[in-house]
Amino acid sequence: MDLRQAVDLRVNSAGQKKLPTFEFLLFDINNGNTNFDLFKQHCKAISLENDVFINVYYEQKGTFTFRVIE
Repeated sequence: MDLRQAVDLRVNSAGQKKLPTFEFLLFDINNGNTNFDLFKQHCKAISLENDVFINVYYEQKGTFTFRVIE
């Protein structure tokens, strides 16, 4: 996200303009109790594969899985 137009951080002690950046925020959902076991039953859990890097927060702690029973 480009925040340069919205935030002016002025310059640092060396006279260089400070540029705001935003990459991502990570929040634990439900203290990490996200029903990851249910997620694994119905989805491919990329965070468990050794040859693929994905932060465990995306799948294991940052998403909540629930099942709808009709």
